[in-house]
Amino acid sequence: MSEGDLDVVGDVNSSDVAAKETDLKQDAGRQLAQARSRMGLSVEQVAEHLKLSPKQIQAIEDNAFNLLPEMVIVRGFIRSYAKLVKLDAQALLASLPATAGYRQAEADFRPTLATPFLESKTRFLARSDQTNRHYLVGAVLLGLAALLFVAVQKLEQTEWFARQLASFHTPVTQPVTEPAQASVVSESVVASQPSTSPSVNPAQPEKSLTEILQAPASVAKDVPAEVEAAPVKEVQTPAQDNVLTLKFRQDSWVQVKKENGEVLASRLFKAGSEEKFDLSLPLQLRIGNAAGVDVVVRGAAMPVAVNKETNVINLNIK
Repeated sequence: MSEGDLDVVGDVNSSDVAAKETDLKQDAGRQLAQARSRMGLSVEQVAEHLKLSPKQIQAIEDNAFNLLPEMVIVRGFIRSYAKLVKLDAQALLASLPATAGYRQAEADFRPTLATPFLESKTRFLARSDQTNRHYLVGAVLLGLAALLFVAVQKLEQTEWFARQLASFHTPVTQPVTEPAQASVVSESVVASQPSTSPSVNPAQPEKSLTEILQAPASVAKDVPAEVEAAPVKEVQTPAQDNVLTLKFRQDSWVQVKKENGEVLASRLFKAGSEEKFDLSLPLQLRIGNAAGVDVVVRGAAMPVAVNKETNVINLNIK
């Protein structure tokens, strides 16, 4: 065989080796791409899992190793990629060349290494902003609730709230003075009858028979007159001595109850009206707009110390 034939054979062998190496390189990227497609993953999803940029994943699948960093680093990329898509990493690594060609796009890919981390950081910051916004909204709602609570507490102490509260209570009309007057009338009648009989009986022995016979008629005429006149005088005196009188110069809400809790009155009294209550038992009073009410106890005006802030007073009258 001549030297020319040997040169031709050498060139053919070199081209076969280069073609075989190219087939191996293409086989590695093609296997990874096919495995990714079978698993239904996109290039972006693989890049997210491997913490690489989509351009780097695409370069691996295209076997464009000259666009990637050193082959030592590329082998690490392919090992992680093969593990993700469940391929034999050793078989793929064995098909890779020892070195890659000129890395003309290396400068373009170096900044992209930080891209996934930048995106992750952006998402983290977005989540932090949302969390902070939730905390801010919660703090604002809590502040509004506190202000509402304070406003309700202040409102309960005002005259307007007392009137509104009184409007929800059904007016309790109990004629307190009439039973007291009736009892006083009955007692006065009973008391007046014994007082008149002694004045008539002692005079009978000193009179003559005709006067005695005429006496029953005169007594019968005089006694009813005394009985009828006596109740008027006797009723007025105890009523004035044992009566609580409330004189309303302004509209005021009043609650009157006994010590046992029985409510005698609980309603809004109009300006210019006057109300009386029997003081045979101690009474408990709660007066709204107390500055517009005059309290008279057993005929004597009772001085009332009014709270300027609430204008509501509580009294125990015995």
